Amino acid sequence: MQAAQARTSNQITAVRLDNFDVIEPHFLEPWLLYGMGTTLYSGDNGIGKSATALWTAARVTLGGCAGELHTPSNVLLLLSEDAPGIIRPKLEALYADMSRVYVAVCTEPGESAVEGITYLQLPKQGQELETLIAGHHIKLMILDALADCFEHPDINKTENVAPVLTFLNHLSAKYKLAIVGIHHTNKNLLDGAKNAVRGSKAFTDKARQVVSFIKTEDAYGFQVTKSNFMEGTPAWHYTLESAPTLTPGKTTGIISTPIPDDDLDVDREMRKSANLEDDRQSSASEVIDWLTDYLREGAAPFKQIMDAAREEGYTAKQLGHAREKATNPFIESVRDPAWTGRGQRKIWKLSSSSNTPQPLPDNKVGSNRGQIGNPSGRREMNTPRLLPIENTGSNENKSFSLHLERLAPDQADGIIETWQKMLTQQGHDALDSKLTRMSGETLEMPSQHGGILKALADREFQRRSDSFTTTS
Repeated sequence: MQAAQARTSNQITAVRLDNFDVIEPHFLEPWLLYGMGTTLYSGDNGIGKSATALWTAARVTLGGCAGELHTPSNVLLLLSEDAPGIIRPKLEALYADMSRVYVAVCTEPGESAVEGITYLQLPKQGQELETLIAGHHIKLMILDALADCFEHPDINKTENVAPVLTFLNHLSAKYKLAIVGIHHTNKNLLDGAKNAVRGSKAFTDKARQVVSFIKTEDAYGFQVTKSNFMEGTPAWHYTLESAPTLTPGKTTGIISTPIPDDDLDVDREMRKSANLEDDRQSSASEVIDWLTDYLREGAAPFKQIMDAAREEGYTAKQLGHAREKATNPFIESVRDPAWTGRGQRKIWKLSSSSNTPQPLPDNKVGSNRGQIGNPSGRREMNTPRLLPIENTGSNENKSFSLHLERLAPDQADGIIETWQKMLTQQGHDALDSKLTRMSGETLEMPSQHGGILKALADREFQRRSDSFTTTS
């Protein structure tokens, strides 16, 4: 941007197009652009996106790529999902030249070089990233995950996504390097691979190439589903294999060499997966958490919320249920005071009032959960409740008993695993900042798990307990 501003302050001229050299497409691997912009690796968790990127990274360090780079070269990793100590044995198992693999680390005063955060915030730290690329002669950069490297976390907004990808495309062309952004799909697979990319359409619009990953019945595979430089949609398949590491007795997962596959159609496989896998249906608590996070940015009309939810694969019915079941905080549907058109327009917002359900003594809890403290006998909404065990005049030393009624074990395991990774990579503060935004049901997961996760969760429960008064 500074360079563009400097140019506009000078003379502006019109140059005939045929004075510019024709640029031919360049590839690091047959599916991976080289010096031509960002390639997006998009797919579900655990199907080999990162493993495929690391497979190429090892080949770059050895000068063994199938494309145009045949000189051993350097690689830069921006890591937010897996710690460097997890990535290292994978590259060692691929026989990478480890002296050529670098990790971007952002440290605070007093931290050592290996204690900092291993990703940057773009575009805010773009200049620092460019300095690393130039100083270490990087030829492949992997951002895993791409969305975690955004300064503004709302990836549904084009104005947050487009500048980052435009900047990365500029770096790729200026320093002639390949850039891989690891990204996840949303829950809606019925509309095909490109529309399954999570977040704003700017991900697919601004990325020069999109490679979509899928797990088939026989193997794993990927296909170029969008390209500015390639005709057709070639595909490859591979397997995930176990390989020994430099630590005796330890193994890690790597991919086999990808093989061209003319029969693979990622769009077809995604639609098949969406129709057959019931476990892809979003849980109620997941939609509640998403909706609550969205409304923290401010109140919004339903249509706007629905457009953003559709990008995540959520339906209007799921949103309605989420609004009804949300309790911490509540979500209100109220008349839009700014609406001047005909009729009324409703907006959804987080409740600012303290209309928390009145706490019930613990001795009222019986086996008929649907009728807890309900003299009329009518069944209440099936939601978790926070129940102070002691009813004293002081808010000190209260604890909570949370009754869960719709928590799937695999959901809890998955979220706990994610939090453990976050603790390993970013420390306690990163998770601590998220606790206040969690629903009571979600917060119960780490409180039952043990260790530092339990300590953090218990502290947040106590904070919420202290917010109660004897009359609330």
